[in-house]
Amino acid sequence: DISWKEFWHALPRMIMAGLIGFTISAPLEVYIFQKEIDKQWETTKDIEMAKVRSQVVDLRKQDEIDLRSALAVLEKDRASLEERILDLDGRIAYQTEHGGCKSKCEEYKAQRKARQADKDAIEARMAEMQSKVKIILDERELQIQIREKEYSGKLGLLDSLTTLHQYEGSFWPSWLLRALLIFIEIAPVLFKLMIAYSPYDY
Repeated sequence: DISWKEFWHALPRMIMAGLIGFTISAPLEVYIFQKEIDKQWETTKDIEMAKVRSQVVDLRKQDEIDLRSALAVLEKDRASLEERILDLDGRIAYQTEHGGCKSKCEEYKAQRKARQADKDAIEARMAEMQSKVKIILDERELQIQIREKEYSGKLGLLDSLTTLHQYEGSFWPSWLLRALLIFIEIAPVLFKLMIAYSPYDY
């Protein structure tokens, strides 16, 4: 029989043994459930990276929209100028073939030169805007790479335990393992209380 007096005397040792069992169960859980942890971590990482990409898309979104709208307008202007330049080229060729390049031909050439200058200016502005769009896209890609590095590498003990507890169906197996280890630590104390006193105890 275990008297209350004996039980109270042994209680601090039982508490200490329970704490030891509870503490050492954490790394053992990680070791035993490593495959489930890896599987859950991949799922968690995919979810978090999807959130990151969604957030990164909003980075300077309005600036990108404005730049792309302006580029669309400039593209139309450039196409219109290219048509005008082709038309002037045809007129110049016709004038040259029919009587040589005289005053009318020279006027067409002057107009073509002016339209070409306008086209070059538009292309320079488009290149500048495209460069700005690329900077925005590069900034987004950089943010994604930075966040990906946070989710790469080996998991620590705390991250592993958190990930394990997110795994569906892991609650009871992990707690049964903890209870087993706690019992293993407490069992010698209980066994000591149950056996008869010997001369050594006295």
